[in-house]
Amino acid sequence: MEKASVSLLVTSPSMSLTELSSKLGRSPSSGSHNKGDVSAGAKLGKPPWPATVWRFDSDAPETAPVEQHLERLEIQFPAAALKQVLPSGCDVSVDIALYFDTVNVSATIPHRGIEIIDAYGAKLEVTCYPSTFES
Repeated sequence: MEKASVSLLVTSPSMSLTELSSKLGRSPSSGSHNKGDVSAGAKLGKPPWPATVWRFDSDAPETAPVEQHLERLEIQFPAAALKQVLPSGCDVSVDIALYFDTVNVSATIPHRGIEIIDAYGAKLEVTCYPSTFES
């Protein structure tokens, strides 16, 4: 079994989460954080977050294909709309998280998905998490 989440990330080295949310005109999803907030790795000696990260999650079901998540992001927050309000100095990324309970995992990103990511001018990050799922 495989599940996915796809998020649009806007990273700022200087703005707060509140400022970014105001500029972008949307509320952030959970997992967003301010520069200087304690990170999950603090118990392992990791420093606070070095930048503010505003996260905006796709509203597609977690069992949907990655392409559907990307299409939902495009509808929820079109690239042209983001570019109009994106503060200078901010970076944009698309984060694809794959959760799997098999020996390995893969994801296909069709050409249309690549076009959506490119329209944002975004970097792509793919992270895979071995997981267990309830039946």
